[in-house]
Amino acid sequence: MYPYSIDNPPRSLEEAQTRVDVLFNEISDIQVQLSDRNRVDPETGRRLYGIPYHEWRLRAVSAKVHREKERAFLKSWISKANKEQREADGKQKDTNLLMRAYDVIADSVDDDGLLSDLERRLGYNTAPSSAQSADSSS
Repeated sequence: MYPYSIDNPPRSLEEAQTRVDVLFNEISDIQVQLSDRNRVDPETGRRLYGIPYHEWRLRAVSAKVHREKERAFLKSWISKANKEQREADGKQKDTNLLMRAYDVIADSVDDDGLLSDLERRLGYNTAPSSAQSADSSS
């Protein structure tokens, strides 16, 4: 399952965010360990120095770098997933608005294709009035 990468993306935003939080804590722990110049061998209890210290430090730095890379990938993946979700929500909102507009237009025209009573009362007649036709014929 871990580490996440392009070939192994997380299954959900929640899973990705949880892993980012875990990685943040692990990176912080490694940084604290690296700042300790008096690193002690957990098996012997003796201070590490020389080659064993540098080998341990190399492994710790490598582990930190791998976690940082995974965290950067996940943050980018989360950002992209959030953007795609916003775009999908926007498209759904546009579709809903168009459907409502269609319903309003369809409700305003009666079955014969004529204007509704409300539109007639508001003066949206498409037929010219008798006064207008008399003016236009002279």
